[in-house]
Amino acid sequence: MFIYLLFSTLLGLLAFASLNTHKQKLAPKAKLTPPTVSLLIPVRDEGDKITNTLHQALGLDYPKLEIIALDDNSSDNTIERIRSFAQDGVRFVSGTEPQPHWTGKNWALHQLAREASGDYIVFCDSSVILRSRSFNRIVHRLVTGEAQVVSILPQLIVQSKFALSSMPLLHWLIRLSGKITTPHVGAFGGLMAFNKEAYFAHGGYERYKTEILAELKISRDFARKGNYQLLRSSQDSALLIKSPSALIESRVRYLYPLYTRFTALGLGHAFLALLPLLILSFTPWLYPVLLIVFWLTARELSNHPVVAAILLPISCFVDIFLLPVSAYRHRKGEVRWKNRPVN
Repeated sequence: MFIYLLFSTLLGLLAFASLNTHKQKLAPKAKLTPPTVSLLIPVRDEGDKITNTLHQALGLDYPKLEIIALDDNSSDNTIERIRSFAQDGVRFVSGTEPQPHWTGKNWALHQLAREASGDYIVFCDSSVILRSRSFNRIVHRLVTGEAQVVSILPQLIVQSKFALSSMPLLHWLIRLSGKITTPHVGAFGGLMAFNKEAYFAHGGYERYKTEILAELKISRDFARKGNYQLLRSSQDSALLIKSPSALIESRVRYLYPLYTRFTALGLGHAFLALLPLLILSFTPWLYPVLLIVFWLTARELSNHPVVAAILLPISCFVDIFLLPVSAYRHRKGEVRWKNRPVN
């Protein structure tokens, strides 16, 4: 009976994957006067990344682009790196310490939104590298009114193939949940784009000032009205460049809130974490089928998808181990992000 359930589950996932392997078709370009778009980059102690990030941002093929980088009280040379781009048109904003009852990043995004002059705003982490094609896809959906909020899952770039053992299962879960109707919808907080008028009318990040996973709350609220889209990655999409230690740190920050505030996604995460381990323990001959399922559904999330699938059991072990660590540290108020407490 147990083997039958595992086999049925894999067949269902395989059928799901086969229905969603086609790439999203680009809509024809609208013949509209391009509006001003504000690219908003929050930065804290990332002097080693911000130079490359801003070079890539300046290379975007969009005619009316405003780039604003906010320094969130960095202790390294981040400020000097940002100011060195002033002659290229990058605007520098000096962020203030979070007000009471605000998480640090949400406060930084709130400040950035108030500085933007564009009709549309794109929040982009310094660890995310945007490419022109993906940026224009996002803007097109906002300008044509297809959505008021758009997110896109970037492709994870790692220094070594073995580092894919630290690939977060949440990315795979969000990729899968993007095809499921609300309220089980996912988003990537490191790259979120808004119609600015809709953003402020909804309350912006001020409405979610204490939320560690504010992007999931925002995406659900807009998706209920049919105003949200999660775009698939592709070979020319955005890139996420993070070290294994940074990926593990982020999981300690979000795993416990995922389970306590987003029950359906938490259960989905538990299912994805346990399924590969159960298959290897009881029916290892089925693992190649799971590998195919993973490759079909998550191949665009990594620059080495086959290696990521082979190392999937290690990723599962890592997530299972980090869940109680995340719970303990959240309950003790010991979770930090870049040397700043998040709770």
